Amino acid sequence: MYCQRCRIETEDAFCENCGKATVASSEIAATAAVQGKSPQFIQEDIKREQIKIQAPKLSLKKIIGLTVAGVIAIGGLAAYKTLQSQYTPKKTVEKFYNYVVQKDYDSAYKMLVDTDDRFMTKDTFKASMEQKNIKQYYIKTYNANEFQQDFNSENPQNTNLNGWGNMFTVQASSKLYPVSVVNNGSKLVFFKDYKINASNFSIKWQMVAPQGTNISINGVQPDISTEPNIDGNFNLNDKYKPTTVLYQIDRIFQGTYDVIAKMDGAEDVKLTATQAGNKVIIKLKPSAETIKKLQEQSKAYLDLYYSKASQDKYTSLLTTDSNALSRIGGMFGSFGYGSDSVINKLKDLKVISSQLDDVDHATISVKGTVNYEDSSMVSWGGSKQTGTKDMTTEFYFVKQNGKWLIVDTGYIQ
Repeated sequence: MYCQRCRIETEDAFCENCGKATVASSEIAATAAVQGKSPQFIQEDIKREQIKIQAPKLSLKKIIGLTVAGVIAIGGLAAYKTLQSQYTPKKTVEKFYNYVVQKDYDSAYKMLVDTDDRFMTKDTFKASMEQKNIKQYYIKTYNANEFQQDFNSENPQNTNLNGWGNMFTVQASSKLYPVSVVNNGSKLVFFKDYKINASNFSIKWQMVAPQGTNISINGVQPDISTEPNIDGNFNLNDKYKPTTVLYQIDRIFQGTYDVIAKMDGAEDVKLTATQAGNKVIIKLKPSAETIKKLQEQSKAYLDLYYSKASQDKYTSLLTTDSNALSRIGGMFGSFGYGSDSVINKLKDLKVISSQLDDVDHATISVKGTVNYEDSSMVSWGGSKQTGTKDMTTEFYFVKQNGKWLIVDTGYIQ
């Protein structure tokens, strides 16, 4: 069948394009003959029409469909390129600091990797960022020389630099911060998911405390360091050897923290808003109960001392290797200690300073008043001298089997 309007061959009685009735192909040949065409030209016309029939025909619907598909493809490519530009290391840094400036710390924290549930938590991150109070920022090209081998310009103890790939320098509120971006898998299947390394904002923190101290930082205990403890354990007295311990937090968000130190027999130490990074040296004072025990032991010793008691009377007060008795009657001891003509009696005693050097070592300084009678000049025609004198000295204690014993004293004045 043939459509004379569209000049195409078709199998239908009506043209699929224009809807007009079709005619038989034989009629085309007859018409051509009437018009005076030769058989050769008639055959060529028929062949051309057959070629047209064999060529694929696109309906209006198909053309519209293909056009729409093309537009969608172009739009999809443009959307892909737009999204791809948003998932880059620099855009990640920009997004993170936008959250910080807007004080949306929860969203900023979600962009971090390498956090933990001890000292790198959402709450400590928020407190750290609030302290920084960043109101504006500028992203710059990373320059290692600006940080002098430090990963944190605020504290030289931080050495958490994990390579310089995807590194940026951020100037925020007049300070410089090195920021590293890491690849953390994929986003929306097609894009890399970049995150901010939380170590950018962390530092190392060390504390020194007497052995036996229970330390908590915002309620969490630090670890005992494997590094040498260069801040303690040097003792001039070979009998009195307290021990200190080095505690360490390898990574903690910059900021301030509440530190609490406790020990049996000691007063609690509470350090509020302590700046992380600066080494903290913790010293403990004996509790009132402990001071009372030390004072009683000291008074008992001095009562024996001034009464010129024999050395066996001191046994319950001293350690077996105590140096205390070597001080008695020495060059710097009480004047007239060995003379029967001089009588001394302790009137009062108070503790003027004290320290718990570890769970088993304590020191106190005491001050007292001594009543004296000196008859040494009577036999020479002189009069008996009476009065009071002040005395001060130190006591060094070691706890053995739950009891505080004197291991050494200062010279008694």
